[in-house]
Amino acid sequence: MVYEAQRKVILELADRESCVIIGRNADYILKDRDDVLNVFIHGDMPEKTQRIMDLYNVGEKEAVKMMADTDKRRMTNYNFYTDQKWGKASNYTLCLNSSKLGYNRCEKIIMECSCNP
Repeated sequence: MVYEAQRKVILELADRESCVIIGRNADYILKDRDDVLNVFIHGDMPEKTQRIMDLYNVGEKEAVKMMADTDKRRMTNYNFYTDQKWGKASNYTLCLNSSKLGYNRCEKIIMECSCNP
């Protein structure tokens, strides 16, 4: 029921206005639309670990566990509802490595791509 409610909201919102949807299987839900930019942002483990440590004030071991738990939930949800593989590059228009590019550069690239279809 939660998935169907989220799906309905995503479809209604996309029909009504330009929007940014993070997660929620939106890439799959909106896959038949031509006006969608699907972005997957990933990073290298050391940078991701440090970011989680700083954000949540936890040690390295706890940060790694938090990431593993979150990624497992995301993957399970995505794979179940979409019959696709979570994180697979071909599911997205654009895949960016925030560890290599930095967050500001990722933002600029996304904006450039979304403003120039």
